[in-house]
Amino acid sequence: GGRGGGDVSGTACVGRRAVAMAASVDGERVHVALPELRDLCTKALRVIGYSQDEAKVLLEVLMHAQLRDNNQGIVKITSGGLNRAPNAGPPIIEQDTNLSAVINGNNGTGMLVLKQAVDMAVDRATRAGIGIVGTNHTATSTGAIGYFAELLAQRGLIGIVLAQSPEFVAPHGAKKAVFGTNPIAISIPSESGPVTMDMATAAFAWFGVLEAKAAGQPVPAGVAINAAGEDTVDPDEVLSGGAIKVFDKSYKGSNLALMVELLAGAPVGAAGG
Repeated sequence: GGRGGGDVSGTACVGRRAVAMAASVDGERVHVALPELRDLCTKALRVIGYSQDEAKVLLEVLMHAQLRDNNQGIVKITSGGLNRAPNAGPPIIEQDTNLSAVINGNNGTGMLVLKQAVDMAVDRATRAGIGIVGTNHTATSTGAIGYFAELLAQRGLIGIVLAQSPEFVAPHGAKKAVFGTNPIAISIPSESGPVTMDMATAAFAWFGVLEAKAAGQPVPAGVAINAAGEDTVDPDEVLSGGAIKVFDKSYKGSNLALMVELLAGAPVGAAGG
């Protein structure tokens, strides 16, 4: 995930027709119709500098998260988490075989590069039975990776997506952030639709901390520590040398976070913890 900061955040989904958005100005909730929200987000993405086609891809990922009360949603726009890197270039295919590929994102937007990786994985799996595609050197978050796993399952494939990020998470019993939030998503096709698991190995998302700060709200109790290693609910303390805990606050969560860090890191040319 990419780092970012902002003044206003979008939060939980409520119902089918409206999304509750929390503004840090006065703490009041404002209900926005989904078509209006989609239009506003599309315009914002275009202002940032994305093409119409790119904005369409990004919007689907963001709304997938927003409508599931997942803090990988539109907060990524309001916090600056989708701002383009000044040195971004077109993705480069570094390796390409019948079964696998590696894409150098060239400091591009993580969600767009991951969508390209999914398309390449589908092509290989359709032809050869399996497709493995890795990405590296992306400058922003890949977002709710369950969205991408579901894309694979919708094609009749078993989708497994792993992602790592900069150091936001402390191993169990430690004070210093070593791991990323390191999510894992698995989606399996079924007659009634994909069965999907999408979870971070962290107790809370990095963008959830940014949401809480922007809205003037605490983070949930028990999910984060300050720089001294003490529990805190103050997002400012988390952001000032603190860390997020692993999801189960035990060595098992640390083990899983480490495995995601390794699998999504060095084997595909990405940064390691």
